[in-house]
Amino acid sequence: MPALDWVEDPAIRLVSGHFDWQASWDRIIENGLDFAHAPFVHGSTFGDPDHPEIESFEVDSDAWSGSAQMLMRRPALKGLLRRKSSTEFVSVVTVPGFHLSGPCTTLELELPNGWRIYIVSAHVPIDANRTRTWWMMGRTFLRSRLLDRRFIASNIRIFEQDHAVLKNVRPERVPESFQQEVSLKSDALQIAFRKDVQALEQRGWRIDEERLARTFTGRKACAIPSPERRQIRAWAIEPIPLVDITHESE
Repeated sequence: MPALDWVEDPAIRLVSGHFDWQASWDRIIENGLDFAHAPFVHGSTFGDPDHPEIESFEVDSDAWSGSAQMLMRRPALKGLLRRKSSTEFVSVVTVPGFHLSGPCTTLELELPNGWRIYIVSAHVPIDANRTRTWWMMGRTFLRSRLLDRRFIASNIRIFEQDHAVLKNVRPERVPESFQQEVSLKSDALQIAFRKDVQALEQRGWRIDEERLARTFTGRKACAIPSPERRQIRAWAIEPIPLVDITHESE
């Protein structure tokens, strides 16, 4: 599981909710890992269109997860949560990541004054191109319960801005080949995610979506596959069909 020790920290105020997308789970995850889009899609919330550059960063990844630390410029605020002129900005230490236990995305933000925000999102596929995200957010500042609705609304607004783009992205699913889309240096974390997913698929965990639609959808219940099903066969519900990689051609 991703590190969630902040959830039980009494110094952190938590809010949570869910959001429904007309988009595939893998597109949503890659969107959450791509902070180069923030100044253009989220210019009215936290991105800075006048300073869209992201400095080079290193990706730390393993078989199940990945993360990167980067520096993002964000317009300065005044008052409670109001925006100053876009000519003034602050640098925010930003740590996005993914974890394939869910699949989940994680995010940690640190402002220069030491304030922190933590977000974890579990992106649950409903079908190939519909997803429900269950999210939880923690903050170390402005911890009054009276401000919870403001933070929830801000988070939902960011989802809505992303959704307006993702529901129109084509192809709807993340391509199998890296050559089918243009990749930039800022896409390094998304590429790490794709590689980890492909590694799991090559071990036999890729869902056979054609057979699923033909045999199960609307007709028969099936369960999400897990390693334990390969050890024990006495299950009441059939597992979701997987691609038989032993018969796939090179």
